[in-house]
Amino acid sequence: MTLKAIKSTIKSIGRRYFPEIFWRVQSLRAARQRKLIDAKFQTSRISRLMTERLGSAVATGPFMNMIYRVDAVGSSALPKLIGSYESELHPMIRQLTDSKFNTIVDVGCAEGYYAVGLALLMPEVSHVYAFDTDPIAREECRKLAQANGVGERVVIKGECRAEYLDEILAPLSLLIMDCEGCEEFLLDLSLVPNLRSTTIVVECHDFIVPQVSLRIAERFRDTHSIENIRSEDRNTSCYPLLGFLSDSDIAVALCEFRPPGQQWTILRPKKPAA
Repeated sequence: MTLKAIKSTIKSIGRRYFPEIFWRVQSLRAARQRKLIDAKFQTSRISRLMTERLGSAVATGPFMNMIYRVDAVGSSALPKLIGSYESELHPMIRQLTDSKFNTIVDVGCAEGYYAVGLALLMPEVSHVYAFDTDPIAREECRKLAQANGVGERVVIKGECRAEYLDEILAPLSLLIMDCEGCEEFLLDLSLVPNLRSTTIVVECHDFIVPQVSLRIAERFRDTHSIENIRSEDRNTSCYPLLGFLSDSDIAVALCEFRPPGQQWTILRPKKPAA
């Protein structure tokens, strides 16, 4: 077995059997990475300039006007404040807001960008369940929900286990998932049968769990229509509101620091045959 395979096996065991320890270590590594990025690209300085000019609300995109005063957990805050974050998904998010969901579940909610944003976009949904193993993320999510007046609707939880996920997935549920490889364990119809009627948006982490996106597509090919969306570079000319920044600062502000080939998989339940 190669060294890479051994490391992958150790990570897989840690994620499955020691999740609290594993994700705490991952959180510390992510925090260290953010500090390194800040030191190299001066993201804190750019953030101050943007907040002074644009304020503390999301400036564009589907979550425009959402108050955003917390620190991002596990990702860059600048694209979220701009509203360019994961802009590849914006058309799909706007389509989803026209759907009638009973429940929204966000696994890997981080500081709550999607959990709170979707709670604001879909006020008819009584509960948005936000899961994260990182206690810092959960506290930031709580702050963000309260700041936006949806604290009573956003239900914040720790680890998401398959049996509990199945319990809360009512018919016509929306599941958002960004859990650093745990999609391999949770997106399993044998463990979570109610996924059959659930619309799923999952960020696939093939760079952590090789070929996980292919396995998920295989599992759901009979129950869901499948669409893959790949990450793209940002076109800086699409964001004239950043004109007060230098070209290099704009590039940093829009950068999400993703690995090459990052993709999302959209799974929509197939309609029963007539």
